[in-house]
Amino acid sequence: MRTVEQQQERPEAAAGIRRDRGKTLSILWVFATVNYLYCDVLALMDHDYLRQVLAGSVGGVDMTGGFLLAASVLMEIPMAMIVLSWVLRQGPNRIANLVAGSDMAPGSPGSPSPARCCSWSGCCGEAGG
Repeated sequence: MRTVEQQQERPEAAAGIRRDRGKTLSILWVFATVNYLYCDVLALMDHDYLRQVLAGSVGGVDMTGGFLLAASVLMEIPMAMIVLSWVLRQGPNRIANLVAGSDMAPGSPGSPSPARCCSWSGCCGEAGG
């Protein structure tokens, strides 16, 4: 039987809550993926941005087949990490999450950035586009 002092050291253990790091990381990847997708949908509500998408060039970047393939591979990373965070052992899980997280972090090249989403949609009081 554990003493009160030992139970107070880990309140989640005293409450019967078991934290599983893989499940927690998986839930965080679900959260990130939904936010990336929401950013894309919200951006399409800006008529200037939508006009550029329909014309096939956004901000001077041509929407070629190769670009769309690269964008789809980039969005598969967080979707794959949802499953991988759940099933990988701790060591490989840590490495996979560090690599994927650094690739998908805001500010890294090619990552879906909240700042871009905000400027596309005009939700922060900025002009869209």
